[in-house]
Amino acid sequence: MKILYVITKGEEGGAQSVVSDLIHAHARRGDQVLLMTDKEGWLSKNVRGQYVEVVFSRFFSNTLNPITQLEAIFDVREIVKQFQPDVVSTHSFAGGITGRWGSIGLAPSVHTLHGVSFTDGTPLWRKIISIVVEGFSGLVSKRMIAVSENDRKTVVRYLPFFSHKVVTIYNGVALPPVVEKKLSEKIRLVFVGRMEAPKNPFVLIRALSRLSEDVQKKFSLTFIGDGSYGLRVKQMSSLLIPFVETEYLGLVSRDKVESTLEQKDVLVFTSYWEGFPIAILEAMARGLVVISSNVGGISEMLDAKNGILLSKENEEQSLADALTVYATNPLLVFEQGKESRKKVEERFVLSVMTQKTFDVIDSIVAQKDHD
Repeated sequence: MKILYVITKGEEGGAQSVVSDLIHAHARRGDQVLLMTDKEGWLSKNVRGQYVEVVFSRFFSNTLNPITQLEAIFDVREIVKQFQPDVVSTHSFAGGITGRWGSIGLAPSVHTLHGVSFTDGTPLWRKIISIVVEGFSGLVSKRMIAVSENDRKTVVRYLPFFSHKVVTIYNGVALPPVVEKKLSEKIRLVFVGRMEAPKNPFVLIRALSRLSEDVQKKFSLTFIGDGSYGLRVKQMSSLLIPFVETEYLGLVSRDKVESTLEQKDVLVFTSYWEGFPIAILEAMARGLVVISSNVGGISEMLDAKNGILLSKENEEQSLADALTVYATNPLLVFEQGKESRKKVEERFVLSVMTQKTFDVIDSIVAQKDHD
């Protein structure tokens, strides 16, 4: 089988991790893969190999400029004509536009929604534009993959005429070796994510500031990620939570993120909107408790057994209360951390995600051959 993967950005990220895992799985079964992305980066370096080639388009971007998007569509169309794939697999919002319209009439396409761009919590202007664009682009998709039930239901709610096209396939992660965690002097918190919207690291800082000096001293906090919020995060932390031992790692490699997670106890994930974050699954696989905003499909991976979903009405106070629970009962961290690992083993294993995705792709190829 020949398959073309289209994703706008090749930088390190959750969607790129999924694409990387899928491409490696294709290569293992002997499929011929061509990846099309914006430029040399983490993804292209990670997948290039015996069965995988990479091409770039300088017009790939998240801009709403119609001229740039048309140029990107034309680039995709030329590659599809040259490569002649059996299926085009598109990822990310912009990648879904260029990949699907660029392949129309030449090859069937399947689009993976890594978080619905018009999900609850997104700005109204973005939601309206996204519904219109996805409505038209969905017309030329053979199938659409939602990474959570929440995302599938969101698509069906706003675009009910696509209900027969959308299937849920949960993201999956590879299982690392079990690391036995030991009780330390402090409960080790970690926040992972780009310091930009939709992430909201400030609610964590303000929640910690509500705790007494003695309780703050029971925590250490590590921020991983960079972005425009970076300086403000440091300033607020220094001013509001002086008794919390805090470090800022900035942008680090995937290996560094994984090794850091293994040394932590609790992932705090606060965000205005999300799809089905890989960061949470990777933390759960390493035995971390998760405290998270109740947005997107996060409630499908997190419950009272392995963490705490924050109240939507007063997220800041809810987070302060959650931190207090763990400060007064640190053994609960270890009990729930084991449940996190167990949940990944039962529901979110990489091999399951890969096989279900292959089933969708293979069915498209079989239908194409039959037609």
